[in-house]
Amino acid sequence: LKAPVEAVDAAIGAALRTHGFFVVTNHDVARGDVEALRERMKAFFARSAAEKQQFKLDLSASAVSGHVALGAEASDVANLSVTGDDKKVVPKDLMESFQFCDPRLKQQALPSDELRAAFDGVYKQFRAQARALLAVVERVLALPAGWLVDKHAARGAHRTILRVTHYPPLSRFGLAWRGADVGVVAEADGKAVPAVAQRIGEHRDLGTITLLWQDDKGGLEVAVDAADGTRHWLPVAPVEGSIVVNTGLCLMRMTNGHVKANLHRVVVNNDKANTDARYSVIMFVNPDDDAPMASHEQFGDRVYPEDGTAGDYLKCKFTQIFDPTARAHQKGCKYRD
Repeated sequence: LKAPVEAVDAAIGAALRTHGFFVVTNHDVARGDVEALRERMKAFFARSAAEKQQFKLDLSASAVSGHVALGAEASDVANLSVTGDDKKVVPKDLMESFQFCDPRLKQQALPSDELRAAFDGVYKQFRAQARALLAVVERVLALPAGWLVDKHAARGAHRTILRVTHYPPLSRFGLAWRGADVGVVAEADGKAVPAVAQRIGEHRDLGTITLLWQDDKGGLEVAVDAADGTRHWLPVAPVEGSIVVNTGLCLMRMTNGHVKANLHRVVVNNDKANTDARYSVIMFVNPDDDAPMASHEQFGDRVYPEDGTAGDYLKCKFTQIFDPTARAHQKGCKYRD
């Protein structure tokens, strides 16, 4: 990000027009602070399931926060565009996570003051970096100054969260990686079970942009669709100290589909995953709850006709991801992407 503005804009503009992913270096997030947070969270994830559930996810307000247990997410329900129907059963994601909300919104339950301070510091740094990146996106798309950034002012309720994700070793699930055959789904008692080479299935992020700090394990892949209709998966190799940025469904809606929210997944790419865990630190940058989701007029007649705010949209989608009964109530949500 320290390169000339023209070069930065050209690179990010190209990414927005194609696969919606780019890697940022020379940013303003302190590597030491992120790594310190990750180390503290390793200790948290090592606790018993009962201990971790003392801090279970709270969806009661826009300030979403807390721990999500292994296999408790349902990204396939929130991503109807991935599954194509309401009945398809997809592999459970082999991960658990902890969500940290804006500390100005509420004092969420955390195991220690030290962990609170670590989360608070990293949240503020990611938030400031996200605002700077939104300004670049706004400029690249030739939007009026403030049109996009002001939708993320965080002056009131909003659902921008910082997440630490833990992907346990495959051995914990009785699985093992024995090669590069990704995407094979076995059947057990008539239900799909995880492919041995996949840690989280293909999905699109819900928000405006996502900022991801990877560890050195790798495994993130992005879908690239060729002109002939074939799909390839492009690895996003870890770059030390970098942040991976990708676009989400909110930005796709606010640009009337001009910016793509691309499919991505996390796979196992070597046999170290049989015994080694993977960790990531992520900020999901979402608009303020009262921000309108309608696209700007420069993008033409609206492809997405539903009225409503970002709060309406994300409340529906967060419920679909985290509510155990979400599949049964899926059609109650008017947002069908």
